[in-house]
Amino acid sequence: METGKYIVVSTNKATGQSSMADKPKPHTSETAAKAEAARLAQANPEREFTVLRVVTTASVDKVVWR
Repeated sequence: METGKYIVVSTNKATGQSSMADKPKPHTSETAAKAEAARLAQANPEREFTVLRVVTTASVDKVVWR
């Protein structure tokens, strides 16, 4: 996920369990992400939607077996 992009995650209001898509759509602006969260909230009243900004990503280039 590219630093500076925005993604939308959802939380089940009844259980508090959060999730996001396997391949979340990266939004280039906060405004676009908020619009998507609002659209999803209208279609899924049992969930709430949160906009997150990607700050950094950690990864490993290779696995070392011992």
